[in-house]
Amino acid sequence: MSFRKQALTATALAALAVAISSPALAAGTAAGTSVANTASIAYDVGGAAMTAITSSDTVVIDRVVRMTMAGDAGTTTVTPGAT
Repeated sequence: MSFRKQALTATALAALAVAISSPALAAGTAAGTSVANTASIAYDVGGAAMTAITSSDTVVIDRVVRMTMAGDAGTTTVTPGAT
């Protein structure tokens, strides 16, 4: 396995471990809020220290729309602009 694949695998496993071990705390975060995340990993191969890898990303919280639609047996006619 190449160095790059090893580093990406290690980073992915570290991110997965963090995601599994900590609860999601997004409740109450307002839509439009930017959330920055950074993951870093430092490791060695055969006793030789490798260059630490850091990756960052920012996501913007989207609004949640909860909609329930229920039909009835009849037909509803809708006219544009009607209230």
